[in-house]
Amino acid sequence: MLDAGRPQHPVLFSQQLNLDLVWAALGLIAAVIAGVIVIVWVQRWQKRSADPGDPESELADYRDLLERGLLSREEFERIRMRYDGKPPPKPDPDLPMNGTPKPDHEPPPPGQGMP
Repeated sequence: MLDAGRPQHPVLFSQQLNLDLVWAALGLIAAVIAGVIVIVWVQRWQKRSADPGDPESELADYRDLLERGLLSREEFERIRMRYDGKPPPKPDPDLPMNGTPKPDHEPPPPGQGMP
C-alpha cells in the first residue's frame, strides 16, 4: 500500500529539508543585496557631491577669501583666469621657483675652484 506520510519519489526527498540552512542562505542573500544597495547609494552620493557648482558662486567664495586676507591678489587672479578659461601667465625665467632673486654671478664649475 501507499504510505500517505512519505513522498512518492524517494530519491528526490530522501532527506528532510534543513530549515536552518535555508534561513542562513536567505540571510546571506539579504546581506549581499543590502551591501549592493549601500554601495550604489554611496556612489550616487559621491557623484552628486563631486559635481561642480555654479562658477559664479565659487568665484564669489574666492573673492570673499581675498577680502578676508586668506587669499593673495595673485592667487585670486590665477583662480579667476582658470574659471575664465585663460591659461595662467608663465613665470619669469629669471626668478627661481622659491621666489628669491637669482644671484648675479654663477658659481664656478666643479674642478675650477679658487686658487
